[in-house]
Amino acid sequence: MLLGKLTIISIMALTGSTVDGAIINMTWDYDFTNVVICTNSVTTNCLDHFEAGTIDQVSGKFVSSTTSPITPLFTGVVKNIMVNFNITPLFGQTTFSIIAVGKDFSGTRVTSDPTKSTAVFNFGPQPPSNMKIVVSFSLIP
Repeated sequence: MLLGKLTIISIMALTGSTVDGAIINMTWDYDFTNVVICTNSVTTNCLDHFEAGTIDQVSGKFVSSTTSPITPLFTGVVKNIMVNFNITPLFGQTTFSIIAVGKDFSGTRVTSDPTKSTAVFNFGPQPPSNMKIVVSFSLIP
């Protein structure tokens, strides 16, 4: 099970003058105790990988942006698992999510609930730059 909420480490603009996109860095913790990890020889009833992405504001569905592999070295509670991905500019509220992806008894994909590990970020337009103010005074005789 995912431990706590995911933490977005940073969101950085890719360009200086206009926002063409953003780099999203996400970290999370996961308890691998008693979890079987998928391998070439274990393909059922196992945890395969994580997916990071957003939850669509209209449909409420998870939209995957990238995957994060799991290694057999993960045991117990693993902290600060990290993934980076790029997104195009979004204005307004964006809900980011991490899901755990596994395979059931028949090898069919199963996932954790994307609403259980989320973080919300509010993107706004970049503020104006190079602002100048000219104040003119007139003398009254």
